[in-house]
Amino acid sequence: MRILLLGRTGVGKSSLINGLLRRPVAPVGDWTPATARVDRYHAWFGGTRYTVFDTPGLCDDLPEAGNDERYLAMIKAAADRVDHAWFVTRLDFTRLSADERRGIKLVTQAFGRALWTRAVIVFTFRDAVPRDRVDEAVATRGDLVRGEVAAHAGPDAARGLRAVAVSANHPVGLKIVRLGG
Repeated sequence: MRILLLGRTGVGKSSLINGLLRRPVAPVGDWTPATARVDRYHAWFGGTRYTVFDTPGLCDDLPEAGNDERYLAMIKAAADRVDHAWFVTRLDFTRLSADERRGIKLVTQAFGRALWTRAVIVFTFRDAVPRDRVDEAVATRGDLVRGEVAAHAGPDAARGLRAVAVSANHPVGLKIVRLGG
């Protein structure tokens, strides 16, 4: 099983991997991006071998700098075949940013609309949202992401796109707290 993590810079892709694997294997940076290349992490769960691809954050610079095109070419070369894509974004963001919109457009252009039919929205920073607002945040942010995916990949690609809210800092590894969509 090959899982590709995608999203803008600073949303917790590497922290998510550390939570999944229950040990600090992926470098994280609080102030600057820590992932500059595509890194592969392997794990066995329930008799199945998983390869998780950690990727550089999209939209980390001005578009004319060309980082996004370079990152996407690097991602496509390293992860030539993926079974699932996880679009990682923060649950505590109240709006879909211009960077997220651009990232969704770039991912769709690079990988095609079919990628979204085998994708999941993974909301990180669940603990930054008050407990009584998690369901609302997952539903509202999920609809915003699905709307942007529909704008670039079509409504059919966005319709089945599910969302999950996670806390990567849970002491026993990743804790899934809400699945919606």
